[in-house]
Amino acid sequence: MATDGLRISGKAQAEDSPPKCPFSLQELTTLRLELEKARQRVKDGKQPGRSDVTIELYWVCLASLYTAGESAEIWQLHADKVCCEEGIWYLDFGNAKARNVRVKNQQSVRRVPVHGDLMKAGFLDFVESKRSVSPTGRLFPKI
Repeated sequence: MATDGLRISGKAQAEDSPPKCPFSLQELTTLRLELEKARQRVKDGKQPGRSDVTIELYWVCLASLYTAGESAEIWQLHADKVCCEEGIWYLDFGNAKARNVRVKNQQSVRRVPVHGDLMKAGFLDFVESKRSVSPTGRLFPKI
C-alpha cells in the first residue's frame, strides 16, 4: 500500500483536549445554501455598498469548505497563487514571506487542488477578475 511506513510527525492531540467534531452533511448543505443566498442578494443589487465584501466572504467561505483550508490561509491568498499545472488548478499555500503571508509550520506549505464544484461555481472567473486589476495582488483585499 502507498501509505505503508508513513508516520504522523509533530505533536499528537493532547489526551485532555476535546475531540474536534466535523460538520455534518446537513450542516454543510445549510451553510452552502446560505452562502448562495448571500451571493444572489449581491447579484440582485439588494446589498448596495456591501457587495464587494459579501462576494469576497462568499468565496473565502466556499474555498475554505472545499479545500479544508483555514479561512486565514484563504484570506491571505494572492491572485498568482491560484495556479494551473498540467490542466490541474490548485491553490499554492507556499512560503511567501516577502508578501507577509504566514503559515503555521512547514507542513502548512502545500498545494491544494481546486475542487470541480468550486470551479463550476465561478471561482476561477472571480480570480481572473482580481488578476485583471492586480496580477499579484490579494484575492480578498476588502476583508
